[in-house]
Amino acid sequence: MTKAYRYVRFSLANQANGASYERQLEAVQLWKDENQDVELSGESFEDLGLSGHTGKHLENAFGRLLLAIETGKIVKGDYILVEAVDRLGRLPNLDMFDILKKIVDAGVTIVTLDDGNHYNLDNLNRNQGLLASLVGKFEQAYNYSRILSHRVSHSWELRRQKARKGESVKMRTPFWLDKSNEVIPEYSEIIKNVFEWYSLGDGQRVILRKLRERWPEVVGDGFRKDFLLKTAGNKTKMVNAGTVKKWLHNKAAIGYWGDIPGVYEPVVSQELFYKVQAELNSKVKRTSEPKRYFVTGLAKCRCGSNLTFVKNTRKGGKVNINGRCTTRGRVGYGKDKHGNEYGCDNGKTIPAVVLDVIAHQCLPDIVTQLAAANHDKKLSDELHLVEGKLSEISKKIERLSSVLLDSDDAENLPEVGSKIQMLSSERRVLLDNKDALLAKIGNSGRMDDLAFMLEHEGEYRKDYPKFNRLLQKAGYRLVCDGHNITVYIPNGRTYRFEYLGFDRKPANQGGQQYKLKITDHNKVLPIPRDEPITSISGDDFVTVESVIPIEADTLKGKTPQQIASSSALLQEFELNVAEQLVSLATSALKKTE
Repeated sequence: MTKAYRYVRFSLANQANGASYERQLEAVQLWKDENQDVELSGESFEDLGLSGHTGKHLENAFGRLLLAIETGKIVKGDYILVEAVDRLGRLPNLDMFDILKKIVDAGVTIVTLDDGNHYNLDNLNRNQGLLASLVGKFEQAYNYSRILSHRVSHSWELRRQKARKGESVKMRTPFWLDKSNEVIPEYSEIIKNVFEWYSLGDGQRVILRKLRERWPEVVGDGFRKDFLLKTAGNKTKMVNAGTVKKWLHNKAAIGYWGDIPGVYEPVVSQELFYKVQAELNSKVKRTSEPKRYFVTGLAKCRCGSNLTFVKNTRKGGKVNINGRCTTRGRVGYGKDKHGNEYGCDNGKTIPAVVLDVIAHQCLPDIVTQLAAANHDKKLSDELHLVEGKLSEISKKIERLSSVLLDSDDAENLPEVGSKIQMLSSERRVLLDNKDALLAKIGNSGRMDDLAFMLEHEGEYRKDYPKFNRLLQKAGYRLVCDGHNITVYIPNGRTYRFEYLGFDRKPANQGGQQYKLKITDHNKVLPIPRDEPITSISGDDFVTVESVIPIEADTLKGKTPQQIASSSALLQEFELNVAEQLVSLATSALKKTE
């Protein structure tokens, strides 16, 4: 039985919710009702939101339709149903004739539903008027798109010229700007948090959850269909993880409209914006948010998995908290039938209080390093800007190069080539600036995220969850291999410890304590079983101050910044930390003798 295949196309994605799509489907159904001897195929070809002027539809559904004809899936005598000739495309006449010829040469008939015309070899050869009419429609469709494209381009160019002069232009604005392009304070706070949360390691979905928890009246509560951005003049915009990503990419946050700066008031710094762009383009795993303990996310198994902390209640109601490999707990360890290992073979557990003490004992080293990073923060901020601009220019050059290779418009080729040369010159300057900044910054430049918390000593203790996540990003970690723990400081230094187990002797005999060996100094540090652990619960923190005191006279009264800026003081500080570790272990041993 002869079959008919429908082809539906419209240029703009928002037409999917309008009359265009329904109108084309209704026209197909009316034709089918009048042609009962033809079977309407269940397979249809739809290019929704694809322009017929650019030829993109040839790479999508319409291209698949032509392939179906070429391979004989759509055979001689079948029909292609379209609303009008321009649905087949708005390309130049010769290109449209090539497409038409491929279809009719195969014996397939094109039916235009708006006028009821049937285009096939027989009709076109017998009726010259039909052919002439078809040529006119091709010409009309192409000219309409060409003129419309010119008008739109001209309109955008006029707006760009006004924007460069600082004049107000009519444009669509993000939710944190009003119709006058002024920042809305309560909404600017939302977008600031979005950027800061992402820079700390939150992904788009986590950010969305936080927005709904903190601003349900704006972002929606997340139930059923209530995912709407409830801002003035905008009652229907859906909010999802993709929306958050678009916000993070939107240069309006730093005052840009397209590539024109200073059009809007910035709501975040350029340093933060370009830092987020670098992270969006990277493949680095986002940091985990500590829910209960400071060491969460910092303490890891040798396999790379985080440690899971499990509570065990002992007699008397007191609680022990132990860390174990998450992979080991979920998957276990074994070999499949081919002998391949799966899971993790690290079955040891380590008390959380031991890891907590280790994490705090090593903090003075990283605090000093952070102070050094704070000293170079301005240079590091400049580096973020340079890298962000380099990325933008590289993308522009890539796009223009594609235009240069694909364009048949010889008149505009010199202008495109000139733009590429200009951008290449800018890129060379930026590359030189980047090299110079890297040479000045050295190894401390990537610590600036943490450094701002160190305006004075102890500042980082005011926000342990944030400090934890920044430490994760910097690479500070405690890696557990059995009962051996290695602390990795971001500057390359390592500290090694070994958990020796629990001393079960009575407390009055020096027992009921965990034994921790400081491997580098071969000393054993006893840790009371019920030593408080740094825990996090919402905004409430219970902390143990386990940081080694600084006792050298030359270091007393010195801030971390002062120590970091002096090589002599820095060397003395490092020696003092090592001495205090040994002293602490020795004094603890004396108490148990």
